[in-house]
Amino acid sequence: EDTPSPMRVPRADHTVTMLPSGRLLLAGGCTGSVLVLCGHSSAAETYDPVGRRFALTGSMSAGRRWHTATVLPSGSVLVAGGETAKDVNAASAEIYDPTLGTFGPTASMSAPRAEHTASSLRTGKVLVAGGLGAQVAPHIGQASATERVRRHPAHRAAFEDVEVALRMLGRHRQRLAGGR
Repeated sequence: EDTPSPMRVPRADHTVTMLPSGRLLLAGGCTGSVLVLCGHSSAAETYDPVGRRFALTGSMSAGRRWHTATVLPSGSVLVAGGETAKDVNAASAEIYDPTLGTFGPTASMSAPRAEHTASSLRTGKVLVAGGLGAQVAPHIGQASATERVRRHPAHRAAFEDVEVALRMLGRHRQRLAGGR
């Protein structure tokens, strides 16, 4: 049986992004115990689904987890935000060039974010929405019902879209949240 090679860096809370070539980019994440001793990894690797092999590629400038990785029209990947140290979220971003296999600097977001969404728009811009702000700690163990829903991976994107829309509607929030 032909089994794929193992990942070069064991990780959790990382991103997996399909590159235009069909290869996958795995970036960042947590090494070690996810809940207690998370080491924020700057390592990245690619996976070739045809050859079924992982290979190390350039490293990010900062270790991060709960970040986003979005393919741009040029084929490069925008990596943005995430938790870069225990309970500290970042506004920084960087660009991965799949041809060179390297990460390079780019402009930062206007505010720190982790567990956010990022969507490539037809205009070539990236829409970043939702997520946690500058610090994670105040949210741990004190999550409201809506926070718990937003943190659930299967509901995260839909909830954040709804939450953004509800914030825009302001005073009508209660009425709409009740389904009327």
